[in-house]
Amino acid sequence: TPARHAWGDRSAYGGFAYLNADRIIPGVPDDAIIMSGGGRQRTVVVPSLDLVIVRLGHINGQVFGLADTLDEVFSRICAAVR
Repeated sequence: TPARHAWGDRSAYGGFAYLNADRIIPGVPDDAIIMSGGGRQRTVVVPSLDLVIVRLGHINGQVFGLADTLDEVFSRICAAVR
């Protein structure tokens, strides 16, 4: 559930995990729960699709456009499962 005190009226944070209700990752269903680690490691749990996506690996420094590329990959995986 959203941690209202941490973000005010926004429902993006749910206690050590981000909730996709605010469309942190466009194209991924609203019920997704996102855990984000260092080097763009991510775990995305999508209950409505019975899906868990895990991105392992580590990226040092800033890579231009990486966040958008990963968001697109997660969106395409969800579209393929639907």
